[in-house]
Amino acid sequence: GHAYYLLRRYSEATATLKRLLTRNPDYMPAHGFLAIINGELGRQDEAQTAGESALQISPALSLDILQQRLPYKDPAVLARVISAAQKSGLV
Repeated sequence: GHAYYLLRRYSEATATLKRLLTRNPDYMPAHGFLAIINGELGRQDEAQTAGESALQISPALSLDILQQRLPYKDPAVLARVISAAQKSGLV
């Protein structure tokens, strides 16, 4: 799901992450990336729902933690992820 997101193949990313969550519903990164994808696409309700699920699993999640866990070499990619995470209410 993460790789599809980076390639901007959002429908495939979403489908992959949702399949993952049927097997492991408490996997916070899947909820987080669903929030990020939906935030980037302007789907605020879906982004907020996924973000709330991520924060229930990992209530200490913050902007600093997200930046540490996603050490992209390309600053533009990190900015894209952070912007979408903020739009979703994830951080």
